[in-house]
Amino acid sequence: MAKNSHIPLLPEARIQKTAKKISCGFAVFAVCTALITFYAWYVPGESLKPALLNAASVLFLAFPCMFGFASGSSVMTGIAKAAENGLLVKSGEKLESLSKATALVFGKTGVITSFSPRVTDVVAMPRFFEEEVIAFAAAAEKNSTHPLGTAIYEYAQPDVITGLLQEKTIRTGKHDIVSIHSENHGFIGSVPDAQAFEPVEGGGVSALVGGREVLVGTRKLLTERGVDVTQFEHAAQELERAGKTAMLVAINKKPAGIIAATEAMKPSACDAIRALSDMGVEVSLMTEDSDVTVNPIAKDADIRHVFHCVSPKVKAHIIENLKDNGAVVSVVGGKNDAAALMAADAAITSGLDMPESAAGIILANDDLNAVPAAIKFARAAMGKIKRNIIFALIISGAGMPLAVAGMIPPLMACGITVFVSALILISSTR
Repeated sequence: MAKNSHIPLLPEARIQKTAKKISCGFAVFAVCTALITFYAWYVPGESLKPALLNAASVLFLAFPCMFGFASGSSVMTGIAKAAENGLLVKSGEKLESLSKATALVFGKTGVITSFSPRVTDVVAMPRFFEEEVIAFAAAAEKNSTHPLGTAIYEYAQPDVITGLLQEKTIRTGKHDIVSIHSENHGFIGSVPDAQAFEPVEGGGVSALVGGREVLVGTRKLLTERGVDVTQFEHAAQELERAGKTAMLVAINKKPAGIIAATEAMKPSACDAIRALSDMGVEVSLMTEDSDVTVNPIAKDADIRHVFHCVSPKVKAHIIENLKDNGAVVSVVGGKNDAAALMAADAAITSGLDMPESAAGIILANDDLNAVPAAIKFARAAMGKIKRNIIFALIISGAGMPLAVAGMIPPLMACGITVFVSALILISSTR
C-alpha cells in the first residue's frame, strides 16, 4: 500500500494572515449583530419572518469571501505578473518580503555577468608548459558546475591542446621536449580524468590528476593548502588590472600557472540596476574576486557598494549586518551565494538547481530587468490588498446598520456582497 502523502501549504504573506484575522473577527461581530437584530425584531406570538430576514441580511453583508478575495487574488496576480517577466515566486510570503526590500545584493559570476565566461590567457610558471597547465586544470574542473570551471574545461578540448603544442613548437622549436613531457602525464590531445574531486565553496577545486594533486582557484585556497603564491602575484595583478578573473593553478604544491577569463556583463544589468536605484533600493555587489577585478564591473554597472574578497560564510555575515542595521535585504545569487541567499529576507536564485531552502524566488532567464519589475508588482499587490480590505470593511460596516434597521432585504444584501466581491476581483487583477 502506498504511503499517505500530502501537499504542504505554502507560507502566506503576513498581510494575508492579517486579512484572515480581520475576516474571522468581523464574522464573529456579524453573528452577534445578527442575533441582536433577530431578538430586536422578534415579537412573541407573531411571525418570525421579519426577524429572520433582517438577521439574514446582516449575515449576508458580512460574508467573508470579500476579505478572502481582497488578499488572495492580489497575491496570485502579483505572482503571475512576476512569472510573466521571468521571476518565479514561490509563495505570498516571499512576494511580501520582496515588496519590502530596501537593499539588494547581487552576486557576480553568472548573476550580473554572463553564465559563459571565456578563457583569454594561459600563463605558465617556470618549468611548466601552457598545455599542461590548461590540461591539468581542465581535468580538475571536469566535474565542476561553476561557470569558470566549465569555461576552463571547454577551452581545453583536444583541438586547443593540440594547438598549444603546435604553437609551442613554432615559437620554441622544442616539439620533442614538449611531446615527451606531455606523454609522461598522459594528456596529449585530450583532457585526462580526475579522482578525489573536491569543490571548495568560494575558493575553487582540488583533485588528483594522474596521481598529482591539482589545485585551481583563489590565492586564499592555494595558501591554505600550503602553496607559496608570491610567484603568481605579478602576472595575476596584470591580468586583474585588465578586468580579467585570474585563477591560479598549482600541481603538487608548486605554482604551475594562471588561467584568466573574462566575464561579459549581461546586457540587462545596467538597466536593471538603474531601475532599482530609481525605486529607492540600495544596490550592492558581493564577490570572492579581488577589488582590482571587480571594480571595473561595478563602475560599468554604476554599483557604488562593493564587497570583494569575501568567502561564502562572510557573505552571510554581511547580509545579517545589513538586516541588523534595519534594511530588508534581497539577494540575487548563484551557487556560491547559497549561505547569503538563506540569510536574506528575499532570496532570488539565478538557476533552478539551488537548495530548496534558498530557492524562494527563481530568476528563470538571464534578463535582470525581471527583478525590478517583480518588486514593482509585489509592491502593487501589497497596496491592493490594503485598499481592498478597507473597501470591504467600509461597505460592510455601512450596510450593516441599514440591515439592522430593516432597510436592506436579504436579496439586496446578497447582491451588494456579490457586487463588492466582483469589484475587488477586478481591482486585484488589473
